[in-house]
Amino acid sequence: MNGLRIGANGLLSTLFTRRVPLVGRRALLHSNELHAAAQVPKIRPQLRRPPCSPRSLHTTAPRQAYWFLLTPLARFAVAVGARVGRRWWKRQPSEWRKGVWAHMSARKRYILGGVAACSLGGVVYYWVHLEDTPITHRRRFVMFTREQVASLIEEEKDVIRTMISGGVSELSPDHEMYRHVALIAMRIITRNELAEEKGFKWNVHVIDDPRIVNAICLPSGDIFVFTGLVKACQNKEELALIMSHEIAHAVLGHGLEVLSSRAVVDFFSLFVVGLIWTVVPYAVASVFLHSLSRKTADILIHFPYSRKLETEADAVGLTMAARACYNPATSIKVWEHLTTPSSDIDTAFPMGSTADYGAPQGSTADGAPQGSTPVEVTRDQDDEFYSTHPSNIHRYENLVQLLPEAELEYIAACSQYGR
Repeated sequence: MNGLRIGANGLLSTLFTRRVPLVGRRALLHSNELHAAAQVPKIRPQLRRPPCSPRSLHTTAPRQAYWFLLTPLARFAVAVGARVGRRWWKRQPSEWRKGVWAHMSARKRYILGGVAACSLGGVVYYWVHLEDTPITHRRRFVMFTREQVASLIEEEKDVIRTMISGGVSELSPDHEMYRHVALIAMRIITRNELAEEKGFKWNVHVIDDPRIVNAICLPSGDIFVFTGLVKACQNKEELALIMSHEIAHAVLGHGLEVLSSRAVVDFFSLFVVGLIWTVVPYAVASVFLHSLSRKTADILIHFPYSRKLETEADAVGLTMAARACYNPATSIKVWEHLTTPSSDIDTAFPMGSTADYGAPQGSTADGAPQGSTPVEVTRDQDDEFYSTHPSNIHRYENLVQLLPEAELEYIAACSQYGR
């Protein structure tokens, strides 16, 4: 699955200096917990909001990004328009067509100048929308704000509400498993100073569906954990690592980053689609090349970019879990016994960061012994090239390299907070 994305939001704003805006029927932190947490000293607050970026040059008012949902329609319209244009062009007299080409050739300098001006405008637009990724300070292109995609966030919530109304229930705050998950989330949020992070209203929802081994954190701060994932994790450290990974997606703003990247690729793909349906004479060949261009963009652009963001969320999530005093050496073992399935959930939750986790080896997602009908299909490192997520082996190897630094954070956190 992909992951999530919150503009240029920073991490670790001052903790509990004003009332924490917690709302919703699943509010994470209760008043007594806030009082206790306020007495706890902070972990070195060296991770701060990045300085002002060129993104501050924006002058347009936020608009809902409804147009993003029209991309398939735009491709279809361009394909039909290009094919109709081709037929119209073929029906014109040859002398007239030669005259048009001669007219364009005589004004070649003006045409090239227009192309250069448009290219320069694109470069300026790209530069203006560059910003620093919170925490890692990686430079990236983000053309959307959270307000602009608010409708998409609400649609994702509606998908989950529909899932719940369809027979899957949500655990109440009194349930033991809910308290277990909420406590882990509370420690991650408070000890990483995320409680007052602008734009987030942290709420925990535990969905009682043992078939789904997954977790999702929306840009709104709503954390959805499925009971299948809780049962698949062998200890709280493993669950904390996965939840930290999801929270990292949201805080890093990966969702907006992915939407921005896809919007740019989709824009240029319209020219490719138009060229295909204009130049290729046969409809069947045009359909094949049209589909091939989309698959090529996925394999060469979208998938590698998504794997890059997943690796970044793995690294930040490991640090978050360590600062919450969850043993990093124990937590990363989750990748030794969880399988990574091929997933369709990215299309269901385009703005949500999704873990894309599978069942423990030796069992299915609902805990049935191996040999029963599997819920998901295991993906190994050979399939990574065609996946939005790194293979488990590569994720584990990357996290092992980050262990020394994470263990220092773990020791420092536990010495101040205690276990």
